[in-house]
Amino acid sequence: MPENEFISKASRKGGLPGAWPEEVRKAAKEEEASAFSALTQQERHVLLLVSEGKTNREIAKALFLGEGTVRNYVSSILSKLGVSNRAEAAAYAVEHNLKDYL
Repeated sequence: MPENEFISKASRKGGLPGAWPEEVRKAAKEEEASAFSALTQQERHVLLLVSEGKTNREIAKALFLGEGTVRNYVSSILSKLGVSNRAEAAAYAVEHNLKDYL
């Protein structure tokens, strides 16, 4: 969850008693990191390229993999993130700042 959304939710729930802005930022960062904890490093790289709009063929070429391997990675990523298509996976990657975890 992006930091500003985390703070906004906390505010709606009556504030964050005793929580300093730094602690809120740290909690939001930890939540973002956990968003990708189920993915392997290679899956994160594939997801980054998916989020940049690359096709399986382009990803395969960039990572020196076969297209079938990329297709399998993408399928695994969709399953692990609980999304149903590449567009949702790309949005998830951007929303949770994937680039910060590579």
